[in-house]
Amino acid sequence: MWMVPFRAYGPAGARSPGHPPGVPLPPDGPAGDRLLGHPPGVPLPGSGQEFANRYDPKKHHRRSIRLKGYDYSQAGLYYITICVQDRSHRFGEVVDGEMRPNDAGGIFAKAWAALPGRFPTVALDTFIVMPNHVHGILEIVPEPSGVSCVERPSLGTIVGAFKSLVTVKYIDGVADYGWPPFDGRLLQRNYFEHIVRDEESLERIRFYILDNPARWHSDQDDPEANGF
Repeated sequence: MWMVPFRAYGPAGARSPGHPPGVPLPPDGPAGDRLLGHPPGVPLPGSGQEFANRYDPKKHHRRSIRLKGYDYSQAGLYYITICVQDRSHRFGEVVDGEMRPNDAGGIFAKAWAALPGRFPTVALDTFIVMPNHVHGILEIVPEPSGVSCVERPSLGTIVGAFKSLVTVKYIDGVADYGWPPFDGRLLQRNYFEHIVRDEESLERIRFYILDNPARWHSDQDDPEANGF
């Protein structure tokens, strides 16, 4: 697990900490911001009917996954979800409420840990591998002190590098260790993100990520139960 302290960026700074998990926060951005791009079958942290009521399938389709006009290279915290193509269970299993990654699942953790070495303005927070998806929080930080020529990559560039490394290593595993092959893509073409705007949201999302294995069997049995 990786954890970093919350840093407020812009006027939507930290509110009172300690917001209880599962209690909806007041809106912190444009209507639909919380739902935009969240993967079907993976409930939002602390989700409830108020989120389902905001969902409009005519607006929240693949082509509108990113917030229009938002600069995804600016400093801030981002919650991301990356899903396996066809939601195949390739990276381990959940047993008694605990995630047990297999060898293939281990490549996700290694690729995640390698991101700051490739991108100096990336800091890592909470992360988990699930059988058919991963959740993580990463931070794009301001340039390191005394360094003026470091260009901040966009979130898309970071996620693209992560997915590429995972895919290459998985292909090696297919050849060297007989891991199950895949057709076309290992991971879904797109990914899903949520901009973390304050410390309440950060703590709630951390809780959701770490609690994912405990809810796995109810989530996977009826992935559309929450209407997302």
